[in-house]
Amino acid sequence: MKNQWGWSGFTAHSLRQTALFAGMAVIAANLWNVFTRLGDDGTHREAVTSRPLLQSCVARLSRHARQGIVTIYTATCEKARGIYRAISAFLSSISAASQLSVEKRRQRIVAHAFRKYGTIRRLFPPDIGGQMTMPLA
Repeated sequence: MKNQWGWSGFTAHSLRQTALFAGMAVIAANLWNVFTRLGDDGTHREAVTSRPLLQSCVARLSRHARQGIVTIYTATCEKARGIYRAISAFLSSISAASQLSVEKRRQRIVAHAFRKYGTIRRLFPPDIGGQMTMPLA
């Protein structure tokens, strides 16, 4: 993670600024991990290979009838096109389910991203007296 996400020596005179940047880098890395897992079979992809593959595409946003359509052009890589199609199909199915709350949608996205590991029963352990506990079942 150090080389792909900017962890190779960021420091500031203020610990607060350093901690803020470290937190933003961790959030970006975690979101990228979930995003790439949505497109494939739920396996982990290293950032050094997945970022050039998926970020080298050109896209165009078209708006018509209060809908936004993103067209992604990947002339050189069919693998990236397949990953983007899988992500788009899944996110379309989630957005079409208007009865789902934001929390339920987030849970479905995380469960789909980590489907390789089976059913995720509880995404966050309960907070008991300020301590986090994990069920051992």
